[in-house]
Amino acid sequence: MTSEFKDHLRISDEVFLMNCKETRTAEMDRLKKLLATMKINMSEHQRQMPKLCAEISKQLSSWCKKKCSPKCPVLRWPGYVDAVKEIDPHVEEDFLRKSTRFLDHLGEVIFNSPGTSDPIIVLKPNWLCTDVIGPMMAPVNFPIPRPERTSEDYVTRAEIQRVFQDVADVDLLITLLQEFQLCHTYDGQTFIFPGLLTQTMPPDKWQPTPEPKVVYFGKQVQCAGSTDMFSSGFFPRVQTHLMRELENRPLLWRDGAKCWDFDVEGLIKLSPDGRAVNICVRSAQGDKVQCGKMLQQLENIIADVLDECSPGTGTVEKVLSARALKEHREEFYSYGKEEISKAEGGTISHPTLGFKEQVSDLLCEQTPLTRNRPELVQALRHVEPILDHLQARDILTVEECDVIRANSTPQDRARGLLDTVGTKGEDALQVFQSVLGEVEPRAADLLMSSQRTDELQDQEAQLTRHRPELVQALRHVEPLLDHLQAMAVLSTEECDVIRVKGTPQDRARALLDTVGAKPGDARQVFKAVLEEVNPEAAEMMQ
Repeated sequence: MTSEFKDHLRISDEVFLMNCKETRTAEMDRLKKLLATMKINMSEHQRQMPKLCAEISKQLSSWCKKKCSPKCPVLRWPGYVDAVKEIDPHVEEDFLRKSTRFLDHLGEVIFNSPGTSDPIIVLKPNWLCTDVIGPMMAPVNFPIPRPERTSEDYVTRAEIQRVFQDVADVDLLITLLQEFQLCHTYDGQTFIFPGLLTQTMPPDKWQPTPEPKVVYFGKQVQCAGSTDMFSSGFFPRVQTHLMRELENRPLLWRDGAKCWDFDVEGLIKLSPDGRAVNICVRSAQGDKVQCGKMLQQLENIIADVLDECSPGTGTVEKVLSARALKEHREEFYSYGKEEISKAEGGTISHPTLGFKEQVSDLLCEQTPLTRNRPELVQALRHVEPILDHLQARDILTVEECDVIRANSTPQDRARGLLDTVGTKGEDALQVFQSVLGEVEPRAADLLMSSQRTDELQDQEAQLTRHRPELVQALRHVEPLLDHLQAMAVLSTEECDVIRVKGTPQDRARALLDTVGAKPGDARQVFKAVLEEVNPEAAEMMQ
């Protein structure tokens, strides 16, 4: 294990057997002592603690008794500031925030800073974990008092008050549970804890649709290596984000979530082994644009949660097979990004299922800013110089730059930048690419590769956009075959296969399919030949 995990884990040589369902045993005490020893050993290599942090740390146990109730050792920001000013009357709040965040990183306190209200400080982290989260999230067979759940696995406010009746401020406790993204409520009385859901998704919640224009698209986020894994709280937190961010209330199950907006439905499904998340969107009306918007929103939520609670997890993003999704197969089947890139906008063959699909059928309407978005977000770790350049060139306003800077993580700032530039039009995109070439060459390369993919898909669309009309216009394929064979676009065998088709329409369809499967400049050569031999058909490819 040490050779596989290297420096990512500290592995003890001690091995002992314990029953994790029993809380007060000699084995549990032994585990606690081992963890305490490991903490001391790790602390010896920590940098020195700032003086204010050391003074606050000394007062924590006293504050738990004097400044708040021992059964709820929590201070809101104003009370915490007053307590610290007894140590240092001249302390500035900005410096205090940084100092408290330092203590949070050390595990001395829990510093929660909501975006819309003052921070909350838990003076005794063990209280929150043992006395609150423990009873709240305990399984039904765990021998401790816990809130009873409804038939839908929800928890009522009355049940929370019953279990935590000794806590003076139950509203504050509920606020903490919500701020730690353990639950969400729509009415203030019933609370949905995704981590407590036990029901799996019923099959009737995602059934085939008879609509002929229906389109499906999907992505898969999969653990990259054998040592990568999603944290246990990853998928429940994804579900909490869905409840908070989506306009329409989603349906939730232990292993999935379903949402909708306008004429688009979305499904997020956790794989049985918990190592992959599959995102599927569909539109019965064939609305690719809205499918793309929902797919991007769901991808962003998953990326945000990964950054928050599984920051070290390596992941690989794949594209789901649209045909397999449309056929509602039991398993999800996908293509790697390299496979799609090699197909160059043509057709791609699935190695397991054996059928071929058009690359254009796998991808929603995408822009250069969205196609390689996960990679772009990782490449844009430092947006400050980019903002300066874009502001100086009047692409972004001061206010827009401030909004982007206000995001809490580098990833969120990168996403904010991409979202804002995406609303500015083609000219702004060209300036953005020029700036990236100066400041972030790797990101510029990603953007360039996206644009090349766009060009290939435009060529592919030329053959499919007006296919019925093209089939009727290409009544005589013989001169086209002669030209294309002479220019080494088609082989003799390919031309013979096309010629043996029984009707002019079948020969036209075979020609379009064969050219469409060709990589490189084959479509452009085909268009040039059409302009010479059949100008009417060439106009349909504009």
